[in-house]
Amino acid sequence: MKKMYEFMGKTLVVMAIVLAVVSYMPKTTQAKTVKISRTKVTCTAKETFSLKVKGAGSKKVKWSTTKKSVATVSKKGFVVTKKAGKATIKAKVGSKTVKCNVTVKKSAKQP
Repeated sequence: MKKMYEFMGKTLVVMAIVLAVVSYMPKTTQAKTVKISRTKVTCTAKETFSLKVKGAGSKKVKWSTTKKSVATVSKKGFVVTKKAGKATIKAKVGSKTVKCNVTVKKSAKQP
């Protein structure tokens, strides 16, 4: 009978340790998919449009452009095209980056 109580006591201690270790393990969650509202835009100079990022949650979105002379982007994703050329607007959320390729064409001359 004494051996049975010792066995049960040891079993309870082991179970308590396992439970404690499991409860402190980091929880793995599936990463949200980060998407940009438009991946390709073709327009003329001096046009504006907005880009939005979905799946960012409460994380901050950092906007940037590869060519400021062609297109600029604000902190909120508002894009202003300047002159003909190509630029890529990037939105970085944590370690993920999504892109929108912008092609600015020469505006047609009006008579």
